[in-house]
Amino acid sequence: MKKRKKNMFAQVMAWLALFAIVIWIVWTWILVLFSSGQDSGYWGETQTLNQEELQRIINESSVEVNVGEVDQQPEDVTSTWAAQ
Repeated sequence: MKKRKKNMFAQVMAWLALFAIVIWIVWTWILVLFSSGQDSGYWGETQTLNQEELQRIINESSVEVNVGEVDQQPEDVTSTWAAQ
């Protein structure tokens, strides 16, 4: 009788594991199907810029870094930056 109980327990655990694997695969496919539509617009369109537009974007995103005079002591080191 004990051998039958052990065998039954092993079968129940095997079925639960199989069920979990099937649910995991189905859930993964659901995520793939619903997330694939969100990224399609990102790669689908390209934008052509002329030289003036490109230079304007570069100028708008430039960052200026100013470093003050450095003393011998590291705790007195200061730096400032400003984004335009």
